[in-house]
Amino acid sequence: MKFGLNMLLWTDHVTAEHSKLLSQIKGWGYDGVEIPMFNLDQPHFKKLGAELSNLGLGRTAVTVSTPDANPIDANPAVRRAAVDRLKQVLDCCQAAGVTHLCGPFHSALGQFSGNGPTADEWGRAKDVLREVADYASQAGVMLTLEYLNRFECYLLTSAADCARFVSEVDHPSLRMMYDTFHANIEEKDIAGNRQKFYVLRILDTDRKILVPVDNAKNVGLRPPISESDIREIFAILKERTVAFDNQTWNRRYRGFMDKIKTGYVFDVAEVMRDLYRLKQVKSLSFGERRMLETARALIVKEIAVARRKSEDKVQAEIEKIFETN
Repeated sequence: MKFGLNMLLWTDHVTAEHSKLLSQIKGWGYDGVEIPMFNLDQPHFKKLGAELSNLGLGRTAVTVSTPDANPIDANPAVRRAAVDRLKQVLDCCQAAGVTHLCGPFHSALGQFSGNGPTADEWGRAKDVLREVADYASQAGVMLTLEYLNRFECYLLTSAADCARFVSEVDHPSLRMMYDTFHANIEEKDIAGNRQKFYVLRILDTDRKILVPVDNAKNVGLRPPISESDIREIFAILKERTVAFDNQTWNRRYRGFMDKIKTGYVFDVAEVMRDLYRLKQVKSLSFGERRMLETARALIVKEIAVARRKSEDKVQAEIEKIFETN
């Protein structure tokens, strides 16, 4: 996991006068900055990108759509202007070495129709963003769409709206950002009572589940693990001296299952380590093999999400631990 600061805290256009501030941000221990991209000057952003590289700061960017370049406007010329403007932004991103372009550029900021979004507006936005995502792919930039509250826009005003929109566009260069400032916890009426829910997406199946906010702690809902947690996991996996008693496989299996059920990532890592070590000295039962696959999948997915790496890369890193130990 990396941490950065949005330069909108200080300015909407980062220039040479902010060089000292950028150096301070690096000194404070941040990994990168988010650059406002409203003044679309490629040479300027190329120079800024070089400065950030010299400082060792990563960078993302943020932009918005304007009324005269609105992706959901009924006028095709305005929508074409939206595509052209966002392509210009992506050119500046590429010049600056930006990896992700964030923002509520799905529709014009602060412009309202007086009604909710129509199916036509939804479809127009999809068409525009799909074309822009093609261009983003060529530029090596990931589009990360932001939803806002209903006082700032009206097309995407909740995490659920944004997730559905991104799913329908279905482009590998378009994803959504989870902005905790603008995040909306969904509310539903259950047996006549208004309740708040967290909306979660299951990675394996893409299914969505609702978790009552009041019950989140009881069901074990938590943020992704930290980098220090990952180092601890690797330390556990590298332990070579593991004692095995003479228990039957089914009693040993129940013990492993109890650890898995805790949801405690270090317990899962111990199960994975013990089964890897055990299979080096004896054959695993069918149940133990399945348990090893379960523990490995849980650890790999957890680290992949936390480090924003592919599961294949994480699994290769873990396999290397056992090959060299």
